[in-house]
Amino acid sequence: MKKTNRPLFIIFMIFSVTAVVMRTVGLSSALSPTASAVINVSCVVLGLLCLFAGRCAGVPSEISENSIALSLTAALLSMGLIADGVVCTVGFFSEEYVYGRFSSGELIMILLLFASAAYFALFAAQKAGALRRPIHPLFPIVVPLQLLVRLLLSFMKFTGYADIGENSYSIVMMAAFLWFWMFFSRTSAGVSKTQTVFMHAPAIAFYCAALTLLPRLISELTSGGMLQKVGFGFSDAATLLFAAALLFDMMKRNKAHEDEEAPHDGEPIVSILSDETEETSI
Repeated sequence: MKKTNRPLFIIFMIFSVTAVVMRTVGLSSALSPTASAVINVSCVVLGLLCLFAGRCAGVPSEISENSIALSLTAALLSMGLIADGVVCTVGFFSEEYVYGRFSSGELIMILLLFASAAYFALFAAQKAGALRRPIHPLFPIVVPLQLLVRLLLSFMKFTGYADIGENSYSIVMMAAFLWFWMFFSRTSAGVSKTQTVFMHAPAIAFYCAALTLLPRLISELTSGGMLQKVGFGFSDAATLLFAAALLFDMMKRNKAHEDEEAPHDGEPIVSILSDETEETSI
């Protein structure tokens, strides 16, 4: 199990908070194009630094069998997916599609949203200790599949605008979520048992979600109108909380693992004696 470098995680959180503050100022204030470009470039640079910090810090490739934090955030994620599914269903019957321009694509999204909600409801019950039977290893695949379909539909929808603008952050966030859920589905299925490029996926998903969602929420509360313009998925906000819970769970489990391996104070150092040495001492 790779050791977690906690100072790098502290640096990662500092960079994340700094980027969120900068984007919040950019959305809430009337800045010049030059100032807005500087903020966007700075957020990209901070994102690359966070990507590097998350990669170097490393996290274990296992998930706790029982975790209250993961159970609660997974339950919130399930409810968020249900809420998004209901919104899509209403839009489907009123022909005001949320994620795409085609009825077939929206119908597929609805089915995948409710399937993902069912999975996270089972996952929440499992982490709370209420579900003893293991979840089928292929079931988590519906989560990255849902993000993949959503990313494709949203990309086709957003590129139809004359100016993608703020929606470009949504595209990046969904791509980061897709990466994250690929990591998660692999780990849940027991595939990621060695160090892979997916190990820093929770960190970068947290950064992209915080950079996209929190400034929009603050801007909506202060100036109004932003959420109605760009959309605000309930499952996106819940994914932000779930990624944070997963990060802290992995760090906590790694610390407990290191504490178990470290020798306790006052314990005698027991050496392995050969048979001849044991007989002589007797």
